[in-house]
Amino acid sequence: MSLPAIRHAITHKQPISATYRGKHRILCPHVVGRKNGVLNVLSYQSGGESASGLSPNPADNWRCMRVSELRTVVSSYTEWKTAPNHTRPQTCVDDVDTEVDY
Repeated sequence: MSLPAIRHAITHKQPISATYRGKHRILCPHVVGRKNGVLNVLSYQSGGESASGLSPNPADNWRCMRVSELRTVVSSYTEWKTAPNHTRPQTCVDDVDTEVDY
């Protein structure tokens, strides 16, 4: 399971590389927890592929993903990133397990 790797990435502000729905992604996870009983992670996607494409506007590159659908989760040696709107209320997770500390 990738939950320990995601928790570590959140607490250390370390990007991860993962595959989600067939697309390779570079993610900076910000919060992991449950929504309606499903384990989700809210991440800022800083690189890789996406079905919708990455926007030039950083505020549009947030991704809410099911942890169970993440594959090949490993540390990425890129810079941890976020967007200017990182403090906005999120709807990806109701029951927070781990969250970035600012």
